[in-house]
Amino acid sequence: HYLKALEYSLVALEKDPLKVPVLQSIVFSYRALGEVGNVLDYATRYSMVDKEDMHLQFVIGEMYAKTLRCQKAIPHLEAVLKKNDSYQNADLLLNACKRTLALKGASML
Repeated sequence: HYLKALEYSLVALEKDPLKVPVLQSIVFSYRALGEVGNVLDYATRYSMVDKEDMHLQFVIGEMYAKTLRCQKAIPHLEAVLKKNDSYQNADLLLNACKRTLALKGASML
């Protein structure tokens, strides 16, 4: 199902490179398929078009957190929580990133 959606969306994107629904479909299809690099590539393009999409900000933060790039994850997760302090899993990911950074900092002492 995600592969088929991705196939159609990539063709549609060639016709209109900044069409928000198409970019959404690509981002969420790659996310479901576990393609972190592709999620971040297309999510960045999508965020240039729609910076206010809270779910997109969460997905970007989630992908950075899953790849242990916590410095990049934190601003996205904080933006989500600023708009909705009960957004599912955002607080958990944010706290995990902060702990990871704290441990990295402590190990450098």
